[in-house]
Amino acid sequence: MDLSQFDYELPEELIAQNPPVERDGARMLVLDRAAGTWQDRLFRDLPSFVKPGDTMVFNNSRVFKSRLIGHRLGLTGRVEVFLAEQMGDRWRALVRPGRKLPPGTVVEFAPGFRAVIEERLEHGERSVRLEATDEWEAIQTHGHMPLPP
Repeated sequence: MDLSQFDYELPEELIAQNPPVERDGARMLVLDRAAGTWQDRLFRDLPSFVKPGDTMVFNNSRVFKSRLIGHRLGLTGRVEVFLAEQMGDRWRALVRPGRKLPPGTVVEFAPGFRAVIEERLEHGERSVRLEATDEWEAIQTHGHMPLPP
C-alpha cells in the first residue's frame, strides 16, 4: 500500500487545539448512506438523527499524554519520544531525532523520569524502556497531548 495516498493538505487553522467552550458545540459529520450525502452539523443536533431501534456505541477511552519531550542525558538538544503502544515493560515509540538516538541512548524528561532506547524496530520505530518510580504518574505529569502536525 502506498501511504502517500493518505496525504492531504489540512490548514493549521482547521486543527482544533482546545475543546469548544460549549461541549455540545463540537462539530459532527452526518452521513446519509441511502441518499449518499453528508452534512456538517453540531453535536447538539444528534437527537434529531436518532430513531427508535437505532444502536448507539459510546467510547469512553481517553487520549493520554503520550508525547514526551526531553534531552539526551548530558546534552541539551531537544528529543521527542511519542509512545505508540505498550509492549509489556517496554513501549513501541517514535523518536526524534531518530538517527541521533541509537540503542543505549538515555533520554531524560524530568528528574527521576527517563527512557532508554532499547532497539530499532521496523518503520523507524524504537523499543523504549521507561524508568520512573510510577510510570503512569510520570507520563501524566510530564507528558503532552499528541496533536496532529
